[in-house]
Amino acid sequence: MSYSDDFDPPEFYTKTRPKAKREHCCCECNKTIHVGDEYVRITGKWDGVCRTYKICLHCENLRRLMYKKFDINCGYECLYMDMQDEEITEEELLAK
Repeated sequence: MSYSDDFDPPEFYTKTRPKAKREHCCCECNKTIHVGDEYVRITGKWDGVCRTYKICLHCENLRRLMYKKFDINCGYECLYMDMQDEEITEEELLAK
């Protein structure tokens, strides 16, 4: 994973793709990640603070496409704000 000049890389981080054992909230779209759903969990230390982010697979795919198609590496919790700032629609990202 690369990082833009806008923010520093974490001191460390792990990325896993577990199945939810309880409900969680996606940090990007705020929708519920239901029990049994697979999701992405990022845990790391940024600016001396440990944080965990839980992302539904739909938003993870959008984050990947933002980087792949537009070379935009969104910070966690910033996907939809970055899409709005760059005037990129979800439909545009998902188009082949």
